[in-house]
Amino acid sequence: MKRPSLSIIVAANVCLMFASIASLYAAPTINVWYGNNQSFGQIGNPQTAINILGNVSDANGVSSLSYTLNGGTPANLSRGPDSRRLLSPGDFNIDINTSSLNNGSNTVVITATNSLNETSTATVTVQYSAGNIWPANYSINWSTATSIQSVAQVVDGHWTISGGTVHPTYLGYDRLLGIGDRTWTDYEVTVPITLHSLDTSGFNNVSQTPGVGLLFRWTGHTDYPVAGWQPKTGYLPFGAIGWYSWDYGNTGGVRLKLVGNNLNAMQEDWSGFMLTFGVTYIFKMRVETIPGQGGAYKFKVWQQGQPEPSTWRLQGTQSLSDPQYGTVCLLSHHVSADFGNVTITSLGAGIVQASLKALLQGPYTTPGDTMTTSLRSMLPLSQPYSGSPWNYGGTEAVGFLPNGVVDWVLLELRTGTSPSTKVATRAAFIKRDGMIVDLDGVSTVSFAGVASANYYVVIRHRNHLPVMTATAQGLSPTATLYDFTTAQSRAYGASPMVQVAPGVFALYAGDANASLIVSSADANSIFGVLNSTNYNLNDVNMSGIVSAADANVVFGNLNRTSQVP
Repeated sequence: MKRPSLSIIVAANVCLMFASIASLYAAPTINVWYGNNQSFGQIGNPQTAINILGNVSDANGVSSLSYTLNGGTPANLSRGPDSRRLLSPGDFNIDINTSSLNNGSNTVVITATNSLNETSTATVTVQYSAGNIWPANYSINWSTATSIQSVAQVVDGHWTISGGTVHPTYLGYDRLLGIGDRTWTDYEVTVPITLHSLDTSGFNNVSQTPGVGLLFRWTGHTDYPVAGWQPKTGYLPFGAIGWYSWDYGNTGGVRLKLVGNNLNAMQEDWSGFMLTFGVTYIFKMRVETIPGQGGAYKFKVWQQGQPEPSTWRLQGTQSLSDPQYGTVCLLSHHVSADFGNVTITSLGAGIVQASLKALLQGPYTTPGDTMTTSLRSMLPLSQPYSGSPWNYGGTEAVGFLPNGVVDWVLLELRTGTSPSTKVATRAAFIKRDGMIVDLDGVSTVSFAGVASANYYVVIRHRNHLPVMTATAQGLSPTATLYDFTTAQSRAYGASPMVQVAPGVFALYAGDANASLIVSSADANSIFGVLNSTNYNLNDVNMSGIVSAADANVVFGNLNRTSQVP
């Protein structure tokens, strides 16, 4: 065999040297796990945020990682490992609240810089479809799914479909797949699960207990009990978790559990029933609302191929202060497990939508029949109706205010046979064009756990007199716009609205003390806090400052009273 010439050897070594040098000076590599074109909301919204996951790496080390949404201000991204949601070095998870997304195409640009100040970018096109509600009866066949994201929403981790199942590719803290809608109330989920092995790091002080199962009535990560992290790492509140867990590796502690909100143990199985690695078991869990009490949870597990047990193995009830709605997540916490085909059956009354348009006299401005958004910088991120006289205990909150929001409003549904009998209440946003929308800023407002029927619909505002539809309206999962602005007769009662322009009507402003009547007491309240510049009930024209102009609004509407029964 003829040996290679010295010149060839030298050339080869030079090429290797240059390749090595080039790698040292290469820009960071950004790997977006689920592709550079991703769709969300096309089925519905399992949680309040979307997640774009991936990994960044560089031989010289990554010094910074950030992203922009639709050309906005760059936001810094954390990189793993962080002992929680970010598992491996360089892992990232961009959590974007759905209220920040445009309905349609969005552009996310990820920028990574290494220690040599070399930069690389990755552009992800996010197609967001607002207003969809996940079908109440739903199933997933992993063998026919074109991708995970086409049938579910990845919340955490890298997941893989293979052999007719889905499983976390790498084991770690709370690998989650969201399935369903954050508005769901009562449902039953069945899924076969095969356990393979444990990740022993799940016994650390943060993770505490490896486990696998189902998470119910959850709407996404929060800042509680872990605040200030990126991505958000708080996992409370939730309805319940039904799972098989290993407490600190203690043999006596391996058991089925039903865990409630705030990690309260609802019921545990101490019968000695244990699962075997490599064997497939059917996990079935359900939640049903008990009127006036809360959610009743039931959980059972049995070996595939065996008869389904006639009774539930674990049961428990959560109170009305715990979440009354939310999605289901497949949950693998430091466990290697295959999740089979998913079947979800609705048990609740369903969902209805209310499409509403109204105007508030205080911020109304012409031309254009729109309202000002002067309060935007003062608006709270959580609904403001928890105090008297509303005493509404809803948990509606957003991470960012959607564009065009004027303020929060409180909506009520009342029975079609008795306009004074309330059946549902929730907070929503009113936008400058008068449209009342859900928390994402674009969707029609949904009421979960409400049967399709005729309802009177009430709109309340902090310092305006409320209005109610003139007649009961047929509400269903498909919404028809009800526009209060076009005629006085659109609202219930005698002269329930004020005419702010020819053929344009709005809710009366001036009820600064929320007494349901505009009176001198409201003016006195205003004069007592003149020049206040906070989010204030006395700012009835919603200009951002309490002034004599607010008192003039009161004097113009003296003795107007609520016509809502």
